[in-house]
Amino acid sequence: MLNFAVYDKDGPAGSWQVVNAHLVGAEDAPMRGEVAFEKGLIKCRKRGSQAAALCLQYDAGPMGVLMLQTCLLPDRDRPYVLSVELARHRIKSFIAKSEEWQMFDLAADHPAMVLWEEARRLLTQALVLEDPLRADRAARSALVRGIDASERLAMAHAEILLHRRYGQR
Repeated sequence: MLNFAVYDKDGPAGSWQVVNAHLVGAEDAPMRGEVAFEKGLIKCRKRGSQAAALCLQYDAGPMGVLMLQTCLLPDRDRPYVLSVELARHRIKSFIAKSEEWQMFDLAADHPAMVLWEEARRLLTQALVLEDPLRADRAARSALVRGIDASERLAMAHAEILLHRRYGQR
């Protein structure tokens, strides 16, 4: 079973809206299971022992309420911190899209790269902090910067494609 610790401003969340939550497996294939909130934890009961990712609507602060997901995670006794896992997936997605779009050579001072580097630094900080509330806050900041970096990468990719398309006329 997968468990995710969720926090509000005071500590473990007393309530949490689990909206449109579902599990996915390899290659984002849907997976049967139940997702529910209980005593500061989002509990994911699934069939089988294969790794799974949790997808759910999440309030990403200034970026809005978005449908986000974690990386594929194995079952473990200790709960994962939801914000850390969402940030980890966003940073991984940025790298994957950079490679897919052949944009891994963007200048280090490009806004997308600056934000991605900040997100990576904050995620690293969240991973080493022993206080789960401080780790959650750092991971939330990493997630916001990672989403912003992804948006800026997509805009840079669109600009390149537009120049390529209309530059030939």
